[in-house]
Amino acid sequence: MRQFLNAGGWVALIFLVMGLGFGGWGVISAVQSARFERDGITVLAEVIDRRESRRRSSQGRSRTSHYVAVSYLAPGESDHRTAEQQVREIFHDTTRVGAQIPIRILPEAPDRIQIDPGRLRRTAWIAGPVGLLMGAFGLWMAARVRQSIARADRLAQAGVATVGRVIRVATRKKSVTLHWTYQPPVGVPQQITTAIPAASPLADLAPGAEFPARFDPDDPGNAAPADAALAR
Repeated sequence: MRQFLNAGGWVALIFLVMGLGFGGWGVISAVQSARFERDGITVLAEVIDRRESRRRSSQGRSRTSHYVAVSYLAPGESDHRTAEQQVREIFHDTTRVGAQIPIRILPEAPDRIQIDPGRLRRTAWIAGPVGLLMGAFGLWMAARVRQSIARADRLAQAGVATVGRVIRVATRKKSVTLHWTYQPPVGVPQQITTAIPAASPLADLAPGAEFPARFDPDDPGNAAPADAALAR
């Protein structure tokens, strides 16, 4: 697992967890929406309040949530109940205090209501596909990482010594990328791109400089600087 995480697998895991989270959110919203449509009954409620809640994220972005509060009388009861729910912006803007609006309630649990049916449906339609895409991307990344680990293991076990030649060294902030080439015994020269530590002596080499490397004879595109070349 540590090798998987160090090779970038932690990013894949983040997308997988986010995919499960969004997917689960979408499924729960769809189930709740279906239950209100199947088992719920419609009653009239009076709008007693509507409000907006603004908050600023850590990135400085402002987000506004919209809420509507209602008073309603459940079947068989003499006392009015009150409840507040988050609603869509369009529902909030087209609803006025004092207006009578239809809401859905569950007869066996009259405190559970649905003020804005479109909100659950929208959540299900958005969160479900987003979760599916995130999960699929996480699986794809995980497969790529596992393939990268397998190629690295193959190179470590069956790699053949060769000589690499620097094409150029690209430095960007804290990352250093070595572009280099080598000539396998059979075939055309291979151009390889390798991420290297900033402290590696390879980062100081000029174009044309040579260094020890290894390549996979069964996969010439699988090559890397030898460990001795990376050590300072």
